[in-house]
Amino acid sequence: MPPLIGVKLMLDMPFFTQIDPRAKIKGSRDPLGVQPVWSRMGRQVVRNLTTVTTSLRGFTTLLLGLYVAERVTDDATAEEGEFLAAFLKFEQLAAYSRVAISQQTGGAIGANGEDRENTIRGIRRVERKLIEGKGKVQISANSEDQILSNQKTYGLWGLYSVAARNSGLLEQGSSRLTAKAREFIELNYRSRLQSADHNADVLKLFRSKFVFEPKSKHAKLARNLAEMLGPTVTKLEQEFYNKHLITCLSDHPNEIQERLWKQMRRTSSEDGFSCDELLQIIGRCQAEGDDELARRLDHIRVTESVIAPASRLFSFVLGQDGQALDAIALNVQDTWGARLSHIAPDSFISALSGIGEELGVEKCNRLGHLAKALAAGDYGAAIELLLAQNREVMRERGGDAWVKMKGSRIDVRLRAEAGSLPPGEVLPTLWMYNYFLNSLNQIGFEIERGA
Repeated sequence: MPPLIGVKLMLDMPFFTQIDPRAKIKGSRDPLGVQPVWSRMGRQVVRNLTTVTTSLRGFTTLLLGLYVAERVTDDATAEEGEFLAAFLKFEQLAAYSRVAISQQTGGAIGANGEDRENTIRGIRRVERKLIEGKGKVQISANSEDQILSNQKTYGLWGLYSVAARNSGLLEQGSSRLTAKAREFIELNYRSRLQSADHNADVLKLFRSKFVFEPKSKHAKLARNLAEMLGPTVTKLEQEFYNKHLITCLSDHPNEIQERLWKQMRRTSSEDGFSCDELLQIIGRCQAEGDDELARRLDHIRVTESVIAPASRLFSFVLGQDGQALDAIALNVQDTWGARLSHIAPDSFISALSGIGEELGVEKCNRLGHLAKALAAGDYGAAIELLLAQNREVMRERGGDAWVKMKGSRIDVRLRAEAGSLPPGEVLPTLWMYNYFLNSLNQIGFEIERGA
């Protein structure tokens, strides 16, 4: 395929081992094995997104990078390593452009450190390299030039490809764009890619290191990329991303997910999604006759009502090394009260029945007993069930339990994730897990930003 003129310019111009702390997914260690529970509940309403795919421009950068990689390699015969290297270089180019232009114009990238990192993967390293290089940065797929400790794994290629594939943007089993995604790129972005300069040999640049100067020599390219990847969303983009990221237009549209977003748009905001919004949406669905969406969301509600306090209780136990079980239970009672009356064990067990075959009968039964113990205020029994759950989960992973009983006392083996108990009054609306609802909410509102 012949390379685009504008793409030629772009690359003439400068865009479980130990986990990078910026890349590590919160809760990834999952000592109670609850991720399969909440993720399967979440997949009943959100089919394509993941917990980390929270940036619309993350998807845009992925698609643009794959499109450029197709055109700077002989895509029919290119080895995957060559294709990946081209993509990684584009991801770097895009990140440096956005940060450099933001610094020049005073524009903000995200509201805080976490939002900034979700918006631009590797932003801290990008900022540091721009400072160290005095505005000049090296672009290559070599490890020392990557913007994350492992850019393939922790960058857009590793974190966004599955969601993009589930959204009908990438071919199944491949890193190549679908025909619809390629057509969209050419219609919406090609002219802006071409509008920079007309000179460079992109193939040569992609096969070697090159220096990018986004604030001086290559400022025009940097501005073009920063504009394409900025917060303003065109009408064409809105239509396309709504079809693929909200309606999840892969093999079949996801009507449940589309209806959920319409309810979110009436209820929540870009600031985030919480149990309060969930309760409002469930009530409105019931009032408007959308019983199926209300039922699925209520399964999420009752699931979180159990696993959120259970997880916080386990975290608290990790800080109680050497304490007697009875004393810990009394301490919990002092904070949470005689019983957790907001928990409905029968509803929780009913919700679990839909995913019981995937989780296994023993785990489902243990979680059901846990719900009953918490609802009854039998905190000692609840702690013993949590220890049994952790022991089983770690055994399946080939590891040892984080905490055990030593006689009548707690023997903590791993204290890194110890925490405190939340006040009892917040437990009915405690929201710890994502269910992919936060991702849908954030992507939806980013799409809503009109031109």
